[in-house]
Amino acid sequence: MNTADYLIIGQGIAGTVLAHKLMQQNKTVIIIDNGHKHSSSIVAAGLINPITGRSYVKSWMIDQLLPVAIDTYKGLEEIRGIEIIEERPVIRTIESVKAENIWLGRTAEPEYQAYISETELPADYLNHFVESLSYGEIKAYQVNLKLLLEEFRTKYEDYMRLDSFDHSQLKIESDKVIYKDITADKIVFCEGAHGVHNPLFEDLDFRPAKGEAIIVHIPNFKISKNLRHRFFVVHFGKDLYWVGSNYIKDFKDDLPSASEKERLTESLRSILKTDFTIVDHLAGVRPATKHRKPFVGRHKSHQNVFILNGMGAKGSSLVPYFSESLIDIMHGNLDNTENGLLKW
Repeated sequence: MNTADYLIIGQGIAGTVLAHKLMQQNKTVIIIDNGHKHSSSIVAAGLINPITGRSYVKSWMIDQLLPVAIDTYKGLEEIRGIEIIEERPVIRTIESVKAENIWLGRTAEPEYQAYISETELPADYLNHFVESLSYGEIKAYQVNLKLLLEEFRTKYEDYMRLDSFDHSQLKIESDKVIYKDITADKIVFCEGAHGVHNPLFEDLDFRPAKGEAIIVHIPNFKISKNLRHRFFVVHFGKDLYWVGSNYIKDFKDDLPSASEKERLTESLRSILKTDFTIVDHLAGVRPATKHRKPFVGRHKSHQNVFILNGMGAKGSSLVPYFSESLIDIMHGNLDNTENGLLKW
């Protein structure tokens, strides 16, 4: 029989960061994961983008989220001796006079000045990209999610179980949970899009959304900043770039589709003057929710069953902050809840 303070289901970004923060508090954990099959954490570019939308508004809660995210990922870097997060600005194309006026208005607002500025496109970009009306620059960050998850799994492989979780095998008692040969004080579900099938939280309004991206090789194309031009072109390794993504609400499966590959390829061709080669095509399902707010808290009936899920497309920025919120709930230090979950 194996025992732990916490049994965590899922080792995507949510399960990884939560486990890290619990272990920092000298708590023991066991993590069950199915091997990241079509996990949105693996597919994602890992961007923390403070400014979003056509009106260039600040992302929800970004002033609170960003400091915690940076501190969390820097702490993980110290443990593993690898670079997980880096400041990597986003050059945003501005394609109309109306959009340009909105952007210039934002740059004059004090609460936006820490995040955005007007800029000119560097010469090396102009050699490769079709020119736009004007450009803005966003102070953004990029998290190497694939490296983070792989390094965490390698370091803590003794705490990992590679398996698909079977809800029928879970026994919930008043003071513990039992799953096969594991006994834990508490269980936390960080299942990502699989959360929609969790019978313990079937009343939660998940709205999973599929995303796809292509990884392209562009030789001798070295840019220090990512680009947002109706879609993202994100540095993804030596001469490799992540191009995406999309938000498909109606989908039949979690596999890459030929139609989206063609759409992304043609979209890139429309703005890029340089030849490229597609080396991979990725797809994953994001654990989005009806109101685009995460599910964080305790089961309404079981005091030792918790959830950390529903981060959607912004997991890199949301998870560090809300994993700390969940720990506060589990320790009785936060009571801003309704039916067990954080209320907004």
